[in-house]
Amino acid sequence: MLGNTEGGAVAGSFGIHIDSSQYVLFHGSTYNSNEPTNFAVILQTQLAVSTNLPNSQLVFTPGSGEVASWQAGSNVITLTRTDSGDTSTLTINPYGTVTETD
Repeated sequence: MLGNTEGGAVAGSFGIHIDSSQYVLFHGSTYNSNEPTNFAVILQTQLAVSTNLPNSQLVFTPGSGEVASWQAGSNVITLTRTDSGDTSTLTINPYGTVTETD
């Protein structure tokens, strides 16, 4: 998102915060649930998400788009179908790319 200021004076960080029934796109380096510019995506009722990401979020740095404070071993998002128990696991690399799926 190089050059995208989302109405601000300078480009900043963007992130994704993950809750069990939704994920939220946000602007800035820290998720604030009261921020009116957040964009929440509600998951279907039969889908749940869990993660071991620090603070349940990914923050992308301006310019490079790399994941800020990325940690090996704390980079997994798991999607579960609550009606069948089927799961899919996504592993995120330091560049914010899904590198493994299960």
